Amino acid sequence: MRELTERFAQLTGAPTPRPERLDRAALIARAVETPVLGEFVEMLYATENPHVLDSTETERVLGVSPTELDEVLSATARGAGFERRRVSPRR
Repeated sequence: MRELTERFAQLTGAPTPRPERLDRAALIARAVETPVLGEFVEMLYATENPHVLDSTETERVLGVSPTELDEVLSATARGAGFERRRVSPRR
């Protein structure tokens, strides 16, 4: 997550973020005042267990391939109204 937010900041010219981890109890407490955070509580399982993403079968069957991360982040930035700054691609 940290690498992803740092790369997004590089691509948009934004300051480098300083993400902090909230444990389950802290997130639940904040969800009382900010209901949308309750959705994060519900989805915690997705961050508490390791995931392996493998597109091999999808690529083979459908003939598609994953989009480069910088391309996805740049499109997200444009959609959110951020200016894109020219940065060398990273693989």
